[in-house]
Amino acid sequence: MSPFSLTDYRGRSLDEKLSKARQLSYPIGFDASVQFLKPGQFSVGHIAFSGRNRKLLNNFKVLLAVRRWRDCLASFMYFEAKRIALDPKRFAAEKSAWVSGETPQEKFIGYLEVFGEQQTRLAKTLVPWVDQDGVFPVKFEEIVGEFGKDAQDKCVTLLLEYLGIEPTDDAKKVVLDCVDTPTLTFSGGRSGADDLWSPEAQKLFQSFGGPSIEKRFGYV
Repeated sequence: MSPFSLTDYRGRSLDEKLSKARQLSYPIGFDASVQFLKPGQFSVGHIAFSGRNRKLLNNFKVLLAVRRWRDCLASFMYFEAKRIALDPKRFAAEKSAWVSGETPQEKFIGYLEVFGEQQTRLAKTLVPWVDQDGVFPVKFEEIVGEFGKDAQDKCVTLLLEYLGIEPTDDAKKVVLDCVDTPTLTFSGGRSGADDLWSPEAQKLFQSFGGPSIEKRFGYV
């Protein structure tokens, strides 16, 4: 979901979701698409905060998934490269030329030049959710275990309690099994920005306001 469209991936393989994303997207606004969700169902999206959107979600459990922003941009780069490979006409040539970079670092700089500012503007619209009562923040690094098993167990326990589910061992296993499930953005391994970083990437990141995003999401 997004404020302006709904992409229906139900019953599609991962390759179909990537190669046919444009065909599976419908111009249905969030105020309408949110009404399609029934008890037991869920949706994922980058939903900008607004008073209206908050009101539309008053009867929902709302999870705010966050990650260190520079790592998000790295993940977006790999994801977009996969989509362009499967759907070469997704963008005009000047917006996809970066995929031909000779090294991952060159590709990352090219990606940031084309999409970095746009994606960071999107992230800025999500920041106010951090301060909303009733919204449960989930750090990616915690739930996947990057911060250690204790932090992961605490995150999963609090998540289940937020959802009104007793945090038994079986319930925790269900959550952790979901964590290991291949997703639309999975690139074959845990993506991150550290191996892609360079002074030029840092300069671009700062120009977009990336450090302020990381700080608001709880990263220092």
